[in-house]
Amino acid sequence: MSRLKQYIKEEFFLGFKYGGEYIEVFVNPSKKELKRIPEIRFIADNKKKKVYAWDSEFAIHTDVWDKIGDSRDIYDSDTLLSGLAKKVGGKWKMTESDTYEFGGNLINGGDFKWCDKYIEVSKKLKEWAK
Repeated sequence: MSRLKQYIKEEFFLGFKYGGEYIEVFVNPSKKELKRIPEIRFIADNKKKKVYAWDSEFAIHTDVWDKIGDSRDIYDSDTLLSGLAKKVGGKWKMTESDTYEFGGNLINGGDFKWCDKYIEVSKKLKEWAK
């Protein structure tokens, strides 16, 4: 492994055709990779400490999760957080969460603060927990 590669955390994960569009999914995305996208969908995996992100316009969470190939149920796991995020003041911030909507208390057991490096989620989770 090159010295540079050990410090780079973001990576292109996969690409696939969905509804006539080519979808690119990134892991732990940098600002550069998502620069031209106005809104993203994401899945934060607390178990693997990875954030999968893609343009929200083209694919839904379950379709991308199927392509990732993990056996956990995306809406029935305390280790997964799925949602939407928009760029606000140069940072990605979660605006909605399918996990919260469908699973509610499931996310209360997990600490997703590590995810804030890529998408700010912890403030919204605290707000919803009230």
